Amino acid sequence: MSEDITTEKMTLQPVARIAVQPLTTAEVKQHIGLIQQITREVMKPATHYDKIPGTKKNTLLKPGADTLCVAFKFNDEPTVTEHYDGFDYSYSVRTRLFYIPTGDTVGYGVGECSTRESKYLWREAVCREEWEATPETRRRIHFEPSKDARGYKIRAANGEGYEYGKVLQVRQNPEDLKNTVLKMAKKRAKIDAVISATGCSDMFVQDLDDPDINGAVNPEGSENGKSGFQQPKQQPPKQQQSPSEDGNEGGMLISEKQRKMLYAKSKARGLTNQELGYIVWYEAGVNELADIPADKCNDIVRGIETCTPGNVIPSEG
Repeated sequence: MSEDITTEKMTLQPVARIAVQPLTTAEVKQHIGLIQQITREVMKPATHYDKIPGTKKNTLLKPGADTLCVAFKFNDEPTVTEHYDGFDYSYSVRTRLFYIPTGDTVGYGVGECSTRESKYLWREAVCREEWEATPETRRRIHFEPSKDARGYKIRAANGEGYEYGKVLQVRQNPEDLKNTVLKMAKKRAKIDAVISATGCSDMFVQDLDDPDINGAVNPEGSENGKSGFQQPKQQPPKQQQSPSEDGNEGGMLISEKQRKMLYAKSKARGLTNQELGYIVWYEAGVNELADIPADKCNDIVRGIETCTPGNVIPSEG
């Protein structure tokens, strides 16, 4: 038995054009600069955006998308389609983002969610007795890789594969999750629309919700491990506007000399790349030395000088 329920039929409206002529280079820079300023001065790490192990960009969370909507005077209008196969529910959402003062459409986003996704399909059994009392078709033994405090999976001592644990799981009741997956689909669609409409995909990636980071490997021991932080680049970025070699703070980003100074200070303090990356992210909200705003340099220096090596990254345990 299959049933599709469309809550509303959506008629696509043409995307509003802010101007007949393309934006000038200065206007594009102003737009990008506004988003960067909002990220630095309004948004907070782990609340509006977060760093997911194994990814290079920050992940935009729903509170961050809401903040950008407030800044640009956007609102969202979702259209939901429900699919039901007699047991599981899934929702497809298309969201129209519009400019509040005029009602003009500025972009669209799509998102889906289903009770058949692994994190909704299964839950850990309360006890072995519950697992054994559950029909065989509705239970399983799940092999799950062990992870450190940062979410990276841990290699086995013999170097073959990874450490793991066995988890007894049982099937969840889809009816209990119906509202949850609906809201998740709406959230995914809204974030997709905000990223597209504001053009900030170079800064953020789609919200991964509770991401599967089993593929993220602990980079410890590798000087250039992909840990969300890399060694300073030898050439300054094109956006660099700080021509002074002595670290003039009049530019938007720190100079090459300042980047080398921060890196040298971190090594003198005995910090790992991951620890320096955490300080940079915590103090400046960026993931690369090359992206540090000039006015955040002293904050990062202070963080390096006052931290305790080996105890920089907080444990999630």
